Amino acid sequence: MSLEDIERLKERVNRDPYSKLFVPLAEEYKKAGMLDEAIAVLIKGIERQPGYMSARVSLGKVYLEKGMPDEARVEFENVVSAIPDNLYAHRKLAEIYRDLGEKDKAVEEFKIVLRLNPLDEEAARNLADLKRKFTVQPPQVSLSESDFCISQGRYMEAMDMYRRLLSIEPGNMRVLQRVEELKALLKLLGKDKEKLIARLNSFLDSIKKRRDEILQNP
Repeated sequence: MSLEDIERLKERVNRDPYSKLFVPLAEEYKKAGMLDEAIAVLIKGIERQPGYMSARVSLGKVYLEKGMPDEARVEFENVVSAIPDNLYAHRKLAEIYRDLGEKDKAVEEFKIVLRLNPLDEEAARNLADLKRKFTVQPPQVSLSESDFCISQGRYMEAMDMYRRLLSIEPGNMRVLQRVEELKALLKLLGKDKEKLIARLNSFLDSIKKRRDEILQNP
Protein backbone atom coordinates (compact mmCIF):
# COMPACT_ATOMS: atom_id res chain seq x y z
CA MET A 1 0.00 0.00 0.00
CA SER A 2 1.36 3.42 -0.96
CA LEU A 3 1.56 6.39 1.38
CA GLU A 4 -1.41 7.91 -0.47
CA ASP A 5 -3.47 4.79 0.24
CA ILE A 6 -2.44 4.97 3.89
CA GLU A 7 -3.57 8.59 4.06
CA ARG A 8 -6.95 7.67 2.57
CA LEU A 9 -7.35 4.89 5.13
CA LYS A 10 -6.38 7.36 7.86
CA GLU A 11 -9.10 9.74 6.68
CA ARG A 12 -11.70 6.97 6.90
CA VAL A 13 -10.63 6.22 10.48
CA ASN A 14 -10.80 9.91 11.39
CA ARG A 15 -14.34 10.16 9.97
CA ASP A 16 -15.49 7.26 12.14
CA PRO A 17 -13.52 7.20 15.43
CA TYR A 18 -15.20 3.93 16.46
CA SER A 19 -14.34 2.10 13.26
CA LYS A 20 -12.14 -0.96 13.63
CA LEU A 21 -10.19 0.16 10.58
CA PHE A 22 -7.57 1.65 12.90
CA VAL A 23 -6.02 -1.84 13.17
CA PRO A 24 -5.44 -2.26 9.41
CA LEU A 25 -4.13 1.32 9.38
CA ALA A 26 -1.62 0.48 12.11
CA GLU A 27 -0.60 -2.66 10.22
CA GLU A 28 0.13 -0.58 7.14
CA TYR A 29 2.15 1.87 9.21
CA LYS A 30 4.11 -1.07 10.58
CA LYS A 31 4.80 -2.47 7.10
CA ALA A 32 6.08 0.96 6.07
CA GLY A 33 8.42 1.03 9.06
CA MET A 34 6.42 3.83 10.72
CA LEU A 35 6.30 2.16 14.12
CA ASP A 36 5.64 5.27 16.20
CA GLU A 37 2.66 6.13 14.03
CA ALA A 38 1.35 2.56 14.33
CA ILE A 39 1.65 2.67 18.14
CA ALA A 40 -0.10 6.03 18.34
CA VAL A 41 -3.01 4.85 16.17
CA LEU A 42 -3.45 1.63 18.17
CA ILE A 43 -3.28 3.32 21.56
CA LYS A 44 -5.87 5.87 20.48
CA GLY A 45 -8.15 3.15 19.10
CA ILE A 46 -7.82 0.97 22.20
CA GLU A 47 -8.69 3.92 24.43
CA ARG A 48 -12.02 4.05 22.59
CA GLN A 49 -12.44 0.27 22.37
CA PRO A 50 -10.51 -1.29 25.29
CA GLY A 51 -12.12 -4.68 24.76
CA TYR A 52 -10.92 -5.04 21.18
CA MET A 53 -8.31 -7.75 21.76
CA SER A 54 -7.16 -7.96 18.15
CA ALA A 55 -5.96 -4.39 18.50
CA ARG A 56 -4.00 -5.30 21.63
CA VAL A 57 -2.37 -8.19 19.78
CA SER A 58 -1.38 -5.79 17.00
CA LEU A 59 -0.01 -3.31 19.54
CA GLY A 60 1.99 -6.08 21.21
CA LYS A 61 3.50 -7.01 17.84
CA VAL A 62 4.56 -3.43 17.15
CA TYR A 63 6.05 -3.06 20.62
CA LEU A 64 8.12 -6.19 20.04
CA GLU A 65 9.30 -4.93 16.66
CA LYS A 66 10.30 -1.66 18.30
CA GLY A 67 12.23 -3.50 21.05
CA MET A 68 9.78 -2.75 23.89
CA PRO A 69 9.15 -6.17 25.50
CA ASP A 70 7.77 -4.82 28.78
CA GLU A 71 5.07 -2.88 26.96
CA ALA A 72 4.31 -5.86 24.70
CA ARG A 73 4.02 -8.07 27.74
CA VAL A 74 1.26 -5.90 29.20
CA GLU A 75 -0.79 -6.14 26.01
CA PHE A 76 -0.43 -9.90 25.64
CA GLU A 77 -1.25 -10.41 29.32
CA ASN A 78 -4.46 -8.44 28.75
CA VAL A 79 -5.26 -10.65 25.77
CA VAL A 80 -4.81 -14.00 27.54
CA SER A 81 -6.76 -12.68 30.52
CA ALA A 82 -9.72 -11.97 28.25
CA ILE A 83 -9.18 -14.88 25.82
CA PRO A 84 -7.41 -17.74 27.69
CA ASP A 85 -7.05 -19.90 24.57
CA ASN A 86 -5.34 -17.26 22.41
CA LEU A 87 -2.41 -19.33 21.21
CA TYR A 88 -0.47 -16.49 19.61
CA ALA A 89 -0.55 -14.32 22.75
CA HIS A 90 0.54 -17.24 24.97
CA ARG A 91 3.45 -18.03 22.64
CA LYS A 92 4.62 -14.42 22.61
CA LEU A 93 4.31 -14.18 26.38
CA ALA A 94 6.39 -17.34 26.75
CA GLU A 95 9.12 -15.86 24.57
CA ILE A 96 9.03 -12.53 26.40
CA TYR A 97 9.25 -14.17 29.84
CA ARG A 98 12.12 -16.34 28.57
CA ASP A 99 14.04 -13.36 27.22
CA LEU A 100 13.45 -11.36 30.40
CA GLY A 101 14.80 -14.23 32.51
CA GLU A 102 11.46 -15.05 34.20
CA LYS A 103 11.96 -18.79 33.96
CA ASP A 104 8.92 -20.01 35.93
CA LYS A 105 6.48 -17.87 33.95
CA ALA A 106 8.11 -18.86 30.67
CA VAL A 107 7.83 -22.55 31.53
CA GLU A 108 4.17 -22.16 32.44
CA GLU A 109 3.39 -20.30 29.22
CA PHE A 110 5.17 -22.85 27.03
CA LYS A 111 3.17 -25.57 28.78
CA ILE A 112 -0.05 -23.71 27.94
CA VAL A 113 1.09 -23.39 24.31
CA LEU A 114 1.63 -27.14 24.18
CA ARG A 115 -1.76 -27.82 25.74
CA LEU A 116 -3.37 -25.66 23.07
CA ASN A 117 -1.21 -27.15 20.32
CA PRO A 118 0.51 -30.42 21.28
CA LEU A 119 2.24 -30.54 17.88
CA ASP A 120 4.15 -27.29 18.41
CA GLU A 121 7.70 -28.62 18.17
CA GLU A 122 9.31 -25.22 18.69
CA ALA A 123 7.48 -24.74 21.99
CA ALA A 124 8.50 -28.23 23.07
CA ARG A 125 12.16 -27.46 22.30
CA ASN A 126 11.98 -24.15 24.15
CA LEU A 127 10.45 -25.84 27.17
CA ALA A 128 13.12 -28.54 27.21
CA ASP A 129 15.88 -25.94 26.83
CA LEU A 130 14.51 -23.90 29.71
CA LYS A 131 14.34 -26.89 32.03
CA ARG A 132 17.86 -27.94 31.09
CA LYS A 133 19.28 -24.42 31.39
CA PHE A 134 17.84 -23.76 34.82
CA THR A 135 18.44 -27.16 36.36
CA VAL A 136 20.61 -26.67 39.43
CA GLN A 137 23.79 -28.66 39.10
CA PRO A 138 25.15 -30.34 42.23
CA PRO A 139 28.29 -28.80 43.69
CA GLN A 140 31.43 -30.29 42.15
CA VAL A 141 33.76 -30.97 45.08
CA SER A 142 35.77 -34.02 46.09
CA LEU A 143 37.36 -35.49 49.18
CA SER A 144 40.81 -34.99 47.68
CA GLU A 145 40.15 -31.26 47.48
CA SER A 146 39.07 -31.13 51.11
CA ASP A 147 42.15 -33.12 52.14
CA PHE A 148 44.35 -30.61 50.36
CA CYS A 149 42.63 -27.74 52.17
CA ILE A 150 43.31 -29.42 55.51
CA SER A 151 46.97 -29.93 54.61
CA GLN A 152 47.16 -26.19 53.95
CA GLY A 153 45.48 -25.32 57.26
CA ARG A 154 42.33 -24.11 55.48
CA TYR A 155 39.96 -25.87 57.85
CA MET A 156 36.91 -23.70 57.16
CA GLU A 157 37.14 -24.40 53.42
CA ALA A 158 37.36 -28.13 54.10
CA MET A 159 34.35 -27.90 56.38
CA ASP A 160 32.40 -26.05 53.67
CA MET A 161 33.25 -28.81 51.17
CA TYR A 162 32.02 -31.46 53.57
CA ARG A 163 28.81 -29.49 54.01
CA ARG A 164 28.21 -29.38 50.25
CA LEU A 165 28.96 -33.07 49.81
CA LEU A 166 26.63 -34.05 52.64
CA SER A 167 23.88 -31.78 51.33
CA ILE A 168 23.71 -34.23 48.41
CA GLU A 169 24.34 -37.46 50.35
CA PRO A 170 23.68 -36.97 54.07
CA GLY A 171 24.42 -40.66 54.65
CA ASN A 172 27.84 -40.71 52.96
CA MET A 173 29.94 -42.52 55.56
CA ARG A 174 33.28 -41.56 53.98
CA VAL A 175 32.48 -37.88 54.29
CA LEU A 176 31.11 -38.28 57.82
CA GLN A 177 34.33 -40.08 58.74
CA ARG A 178 36.35 -37.19 57.34
CA VAL A 179 34.35 -34.75 59.46
CA GLU A 180 35.13 -36.78 62.58
CA GLU A 181 38.81 -36.87 61.60
CA LEU A 182 38.85 -33.10 61.13
CA LYS A 183 37.24 -32.67 64.53
CA ALA A 184 39.90 -34.90 66.15
CA LEU A 185 42.65 -32.97 64.38
CA LEU A 186 41.31 -29.66 65.63
CA LYS A 187 41.28 -30.96 69.19
CA LEU A 188 44.94 -31.88 68.88
CA LEU A 189 45.79 -28.42 67.59
CA GLY A 190 44.66 -26.68 70.75
CA LYS A 191 41.95 -24.71 72.49
CA ASP A 192 41.90 -21.93 69.89
CA LYS A 193 40.03 -24.38 67.64
CA GLU A 194 37.13 -24.86 70.08
CA LYS A 195 34.76 -22.68 68.07
CA LEU A 196 35.45 -24.70 64.95
CA ILE A 197 34.86 -27.91 66.84
CA ALA A 198 31.57 -26.56 68.18
CA ARG A 199 30.50 -25.69 64.64
CA LEU A 200 31.46 -29.14 63.43
CA ASN A 201 29.42 -30.76 66.19
CA SER A 202 26.42 -28.61 65.33
CA PHE A 203 26.87 -29.44 61.66
CA LEU A 204 27.06 -33.18 62.39
CA ASP A 205 23.92 -33.02 64.50
CA SER A 206 21.99 -31.32 61.68
CA ILE A 207 23.24 -33.86 59.13
CA LYS A 208 22.26 -36.80 61.35
CA LYS A 209 18.84 -35.28 61.90
CA ARG A 210 18.35 -34.86 58.16
CA ARG A 211 19.54 -38.42 57.50
CA ASP A 212 17.06 -39.77 60.08
CA GLU A 213 14.23 -37.80 58.45
CA ILE A 214 15.08 -39.29 55.05
CA LEU A 215 15.14 -42.79 56.47
CA GLN A 216 11.79 -42.28 58.18
CA ASN A 217 10.20 -40.87 55.02
CA PRO A 218 11.49 -42.97 52.11
